[in-house]
Amino acid sequence: ITRDMRWLITALIVAGIFLSGVEIQEAGWFGSGGVPPITGYNVVTTYGNGFDFHSGNKMVYKDGFIYRAYSSTSQFGWPQFIVFDVRKPEAPAYTYIGRQLFEDAPGEVALYNNFVYVITASSMSAFDISYPTAPVFYKGLLAFGDKATDIEIQGKYAYIGFDTAYSSLSFRIVDISRPLQPKIISGSQVLPTGKFVNELAVAGKYVYLTIEAGAPNSFAVVDVSDP
Repeated sequence: ITRDMRWLITALIVAGIFLSGVEIQEAGWFGSGGVPPITGYNVVTTYGNGFDFHSGNKMVYKDGFIYRAYSSTSQFGWPQFIVFDVRKPEAPAYTYIGRQLFEDAPGEVALYNNFVYVITASSMSAFDISYPTAPVFYKGLLAFGDKATDIEIQGKYAYIGFDTAYSSLSFRIVDISRPLQPKIISGSQVLPTGKFVNELAVAGKYVYLTIEAGAPNSFAVVDVSDP
């Protein structure tokens, strides 16, 4: 065994001993009684503002700002899109709250240059975030007529998953090279009727789909080398 290998083995043993003592707890819901203590790493700050972030929507980050859709309906006037300024991580603050923007509850978001795309059950909208504290909203750029479940972007294409109980296609590919004029260019049915794409990821020429509504077919891989 070389000297470098001995150093590597020693480092791995030490790392294993350290990690075995790490305890990571669920951070809990904002606005529902506070955040329990978290051990094992440095928590810079916690920020409670009364919003309940229990829904599973993901966030996107760009240049010191975080963008997130909020799964609420417009009829109650609740927030539907929020921008957090995290340029000072020790003092985060929300800088924009969009209310009553969507007819349907907004879902997942994805970032393309200076645009954040947001899907609802039946359409795709976008925010121009050239000025993060004052994003410009473009509603209903693309109508699906079906129930969209997730969105990811790679290059000039957006990949969108669907619920096959409402759609004849499991996912569609959208050309977003003209950000305010998105265009569906293709679609595929890789799931039996009644199942839906829970999440998707894209890397290179493959789209990876996780599938819900019963086994089998809980995972699928689609070649999109020719969108």
